[in-house]
Amino acid sequence: IRGGVSMSEPGAVPFVHAPSALEPALHMLEHWLHESVAGGVGFQDGEIVDVGWMTFLVSVDSRGVRVAAPQIGSSPMTFVEDCSTALNLIAAQQYLLDSFGAEASPCSCRQSALVINDLFACDSWFLDRLDPGEGGESGWYVGAHESGLDPGDHRNLGLVSLWDLFSYRPYIGPFLQLPPGWQVSFEERPIVLYQREPVAPYPRSFYTQQYGVA
Repeated sequence: IRGGVSMSEPGAVPFVHAPSALEPALHMLEHWLHESVAGGVGFQDGEIVDVGWMTFLVSVDSRGVRVAAPQIGSSPMTFVEDCSTALNLIAAQQYLLDSFGAEASPCSCRQSALVINDLFACDSWFLDRLDPGEGGESGWYVGAHESGLDPGDHRNLGLVSLWDLFSYRPYIGPFLQLPPGWQVSFEERPIVLYQREPVAPYPRSFYTQQYGVA
């Protein structure tokens, strides 16, 4: 304990419990943790770390140093020891980008999105990635096709955390690393657009496996 705060022992790499995680995502997190410790990082109990879009919680106690992940669908955010689902979402986000040959524009689940104020009363959501200065901290705007409000009136807009939006509609999760200029319209199947023109996914990509071919 240093200054009343539990610290990991020098060289102690936090353990990740993720029995059903996809190997690339698990290896990515483990590699990041190993590199951080090798670089002299000592993790504190209760420390929050962002890896990709996801947030993880470090615990230091008599059982050692461990990593916990947010419980998907839980808002406000609570943490569980099994990191599998959180890691699989990180993988899905990368595979979705690969499906369209897009480069990630990183953001965090702890950032906010600009939303139309009647969003949660609507069914047909859409996403529009703007430059971060235009769409809340993350650059995301979340609207709804059947909204009765004018998005051009700033009084009809507000900020909501990406975690809360994802918890309410988990199906938006894989798309949340798309860069500015990209949009997603959630209809019978998600329609991905660039500059408001539909973009075809690569054949046999993650997108086609998950959502089929038009």
